[in-house]
Amino acid sequence: MLQHPHQHQTPHIPEHTPRMPFPLPSPLTLKADRPPAPPTIHITPAAYPPYSRGV
Repeated sequence: MLQHPHQHQTPHIPEHTPRMPFPLPSPLTLKADRPPAPPTIHITPAAYPPYSRGV
C-alpha cells in the first residue's frame, strides 16, 4: 500500500486500469436492473392484497 501511494491519488489510471471505472457502474446498473425486474412482477395488484392481509 505504501509502495504505490500515488495510485490512491490517481484512481483513474488509464494504462493500469483501463476498465476499472466500468466495473463500478456496471455492477450497480446490473443490480439496479435486476431487482426492479422481479419486484415489478410481485408488485402486481394481486400481490398487494395478500401482503396487507399478512401484515
